[in-house]
Amino acid sequence: VESMFWGVAAVAATAIAQQSCSQQDRCVSLRVDNHGGGNVSQYVRHACGLVYSTIVRQGTDRDSWMDRGDSTFRIKAAPNRSMVCLEALSQPTGTLVALTSSGLELSTQFPCGAAAVTFSLLNDPSNTTHVAFQTTGRHFVTTGPLASPCGPIADRESRRIASTATTPTWFLVDPPNCVVTVDGLCCAAAERGLLSSVMGCSLPPSPPPPPLPMNIVVDPANVTDRVGQHMYGSGIETYEHQMYGGFWSNMIYDDSFEDAAKGDLTMATTASWYRQAGNCTVNATPAAFNGNQTLVLRTGCKVLNRGLVAAPTTSSMHFVGGQPYEGYLFWSAQSGVRQPDAERVGVPGALLRISLLCTKIGDLQGADAESLGAVEVTLGASESNWTMANFSVTPLVDCLQSVSPPRMGLVSIELLGPTRSESGVGDSGLSVAIDKVMMEPGEWGRYKGLHVRRDLAEIFLGQHPTIMRLGGSMTNAPGFRFKYMVGPPWSRPPTDSSWIQATSWGFGMFEFLQFAELANIYPVICVNFDEDMAGLLEYLYGDPVATAWGRQRAADGHSRPYTTNLTIVCSNEEPQQDSGGDFRGYITAFTRWIKSTRSAATALGVWPLSVGVAMASGAGRRFSPGNEDKFTGGSTEMLNAIFAAELGDAEVVWDQHGDGGVAAGWGDENRDWATILSLPNNQSMEALSKAGGKWVKAIMLEENGGGCGMARALGHVSNALSLQRIGHQVAGQCAAGIWATGPAGMPSGDYQIKYLGDQIVVAPFWHAQRMLAESHQPNVCGGFHHIYSGTPGSKNLVFTDWMASVSDDGSTVVIRVENPNPAEVNLNAQVEGGPWRAAANVTTLSASSLDAENDYATPNAVAPEQSTTGVHTAGHVEVMLPPFSFTVITLFRGL
Repeated sequence: VESMFWGVAAVAATAIAQQSCSQQDRCVSLRVDNHGGGNVSQYVRHACGLVYSTIVRQGTDRDSWMDRGDSTFRIKAAPNRSMVCLEALSQPTGTLVALTSSGLELSTQFPCGAAAVTFSLLNDPSNTTHVAFQTTGRHFVTTGPLASPCGPIADRESRRIASTATTPTWFLVDPPNCVVTVDGLCCAAAERGLLSSVMGCSLPPSPPPPPLPMNIVVDPANVTDRVGQHMYGSGIETYEHQMYGGFWSNMIYDDSFEDAAKGDLTMATTASWYRQAGNCTVNATPAAFNGNQTLVLRTGCKVLNRGLVAAPTTSSMHFVGGQPYEGYLFWSAQSGVRQPDAERVGVPGALLRISLLCTKIGDLQGADAESLGAVEVTLGASESNWTMANFSVTPLVDCLQSVSPPRMGLVSIELLGPTRSESGVGDSGLSVAIDKVMMEPGEWGRYKGLHVRRDLAEIFLGQHPTIMRLGGSMTNAPGFRFKYMVGPPWSRPPTDSSWIQATSWGFGMFEFLQFAELANIYPVICVNFDEDMAGLLEYLYGDPVATAWGRQRAADGHSRPYTTNLTIVCSNEEPQQDSGGDFRGYITAFTRWIKSTRSAATALGVWPLSVGVAMASGAGRRFSPGNEDKFTGGSTEMLNAIFAAELGDAEVVWDQHGDGGVAAGWGDENRDWATILSLPNNQSMEALSKAGGKWVKAIMLEENGGGCGMARALGHVSNALSLQRIGHQVAGQCAAGIWATGPAGMPSGDYQIKYLGDQIVVAPFWHAQRMLAESHQPNVCGGFHHIYSGTPGSKNLVFTDWMASVSDDGSTVVIRVENPNPAEVNLNAQVEGGPWRAAANVTTLSASSLDAENDYATPNAVAPEQSTTGVHTAGHVEVMLPPFSFTVITLFRGL
């Protein structure tokens, strides 16, 4: 499977893996070439429940569970977990990490046809050794320098490794090839201090590293910068089904059958639609009501919708007993039905039965499903080819995944034929097409009457967000145009959104603006640089009577104009996306776009607006004046284009995307935001733009961290502290990814909130974002990073980072500290300008490791803890900061 867009590769690879999983008598062999910017292997691994080997072809800063970026990996394993084939693939550079499953026995009867397994380290550029050890039910991999206790093996022979469910097996891999016994590994590990205790070994515990000293002085009277309100936000796009299949309240996935395979609906686990009984097909036809395909049902046909199939065994649906679910579908009579009147079409007496089903996890075919409630829709006569049928159904009891035993929901649609006494037509002659099926909770389950999930909205808003961005790679898709997002939802055509080939736009640009308005969040919209800006701005601001698009807005239920208090950004991550990889293409497009935008806004009386550029952003790019590389350069030329546009009082922001490493704000990928963006560096964005006569501020609309553990949380903190210390130059900050759907144990990219049905868990990242928002004070009065050892960009970097800020009235001082190290930090802070109250509030988010995560069964594995600490009369505060932590200390003026 090969694709430039990893989301497409993930879907295809998962489907292939699942088909292979049905063959229990052989190993699965699957190769995926991932040329995109994301992670495919985590999805394929989950598709079969596989343990696999990964080869990373480019780059050295990778881990064994994810293939971020340009990589190739091969899975060769059995779906029933009774056998695993580990295959060493030759690549010019990279690391092979081989894993075995719990309870596996490797012997001369090894079912993959090998008498033994060779574990090799291939050209490891870091020259480190990988230690793997296994216990019942779990598997661990540790990397680090380790001397080989058994010396080189000249012939690179293979060694058999035996394992049972009760006896752990330990093996060591070291160039050129070495496998040692449990005693040998224990001794080697003990000598190097890598393992403090190992099952079957008696090792003395390793002492914790000594605390790191940290001494700071905070002077609230010495204000160095000011932080705006729009620093606590997130982005939303179609990636990871954040909108379609997520935030949008429609529970029916593939609502217009565009993703469904033509012919019989027999995909056992991957598709949202499944034919459970009878004769029904998905047909491609120009007569489809919405899109290009429609579902044709014949008498006795029963289809299931499983919502978004978030895992090979799990539907994303759940039902709350006693609460109504409302929906509609469109139907049309097909050939073979005798019509009572040539002027009318219909199937008098025919019924569609819509049922809410509940079943055990894994029963995606509904074999053991029970009905919780049903409604029958009569298909009477109609004056048109397609007729809308509304329905409401209330389940009698709950069907939830968060209880024990967990259950999941399904929706069935069944065609019941008319009786002879009603129409004189036998059941065999009945054929009905349906299209555009929608079902959602009643107002009880939606946020303030909008068509969005109330539970997800309220958890997100619990962070106290102040800014939200609609944009991402979907912005660059031809199908991302405002004209596809207006009118009633059932009339909006499904279009490509980069991540999803046929995106249903029930939640689009204007639903986003409505949500932001009700939630009091500042909205940012990214648009394609080929967008019809005259039409878009007329829809947003045109007179509801005198203008065509204004009348459409009024017809859509929003007669008054939308807010002008927003930012509109031209495209996303250019020139990577739509500009052919050349910054000159984007500058040409931007010049055309800004001219059209200014002209239309002026005519409507809404200029100046806040507008943004998205060049030299993302994928290792940043503001870099003087760089003439066509892919990473063009910053100087971009500034000149902004100056030439003569934008007057319009605010101009420049989108700068960041990563999520623990030193992301200043020490990763050559991104030191203070140097890049602000004075006194005369090559900074601030200095050069002011010199050109138009101050351009930065805005971070996408912070990509590639994970959901504690490291991701601390990476966000690092960016936040670094950007807020130069707050006058930064208009806002948004992290990538609010929501992601996924099962337990499955990482899902950059999510802050993971959900599956009614199960919802927040990541450490969510807590960190909330702590930042709740501790906001506008005036910066100190802060910097302190390096104890190592160099920026290296894995051995030991540092702390902090920032202090004070309220406008001087009554509250907040100190925020990041400690990404395995050692405690002994913080001694001297806060000037008292007197201060005797007790300070302390909120600490800490974890056992940088990889620590929260999951459905352990939602509070990483969660903030509240405490207080004493404040001496002279303003001295001492706090011991735990390893891998983010801490907020709040002092209050007074006695």
